[in-house]
Amino acid sequence: MGVPEHLIAIIKMIYTNGQAYVRVESDLSESFWVGQGVRQGCVLSPLLFNIYGERIMRHATQEWNGGVSIGGNKISNLRYADDTVLLAKSEMEMANLLELVEKFSNEADLKLNRSKCSIIAVDRTRTLPLTFNLIPDIDRKDS
Repeated sequence: MGVPEHLIAIIKMIYTNGQAYVRVESDLSESFWVGQGVRQGCVLSPLLFNIYGERIMRHATQEWNGGVSIGGNKISNLRYADDTVLLAKSEMEMANLLELVEKFSNEADLKLNRSKCSIIAVDRTRTLPLTFNLIPDIDRKDS
């Protein structure tokens, strides 16, 4: 994704041989080694997670022709922090995209938690009629 090698080396140094502690009120646990994942509270963590998310979505949608058109642009996903919204025109399209996202997430050692997934179906063929109460014209008399 075009990240300079010296930045990758710095990030690797930060995350190599990481140790952590758990603090509960005033009690501190023994240290333990952290072998994978991003560090909680590290300013790099959201950025690193977003890089992974971008890579996963690029691979998943590379040869996928689904998504919805909004303003002439094809959109398949919206992401904020660790939340992702997948957009598809049909149930089959959604199932296919979810399968691709799960496949590429697993390859990146990220597990998709299906129990936290929700689906919102929008049927644009059934619209509710909108009714407006018009304000009647009032003759205005200047006094």
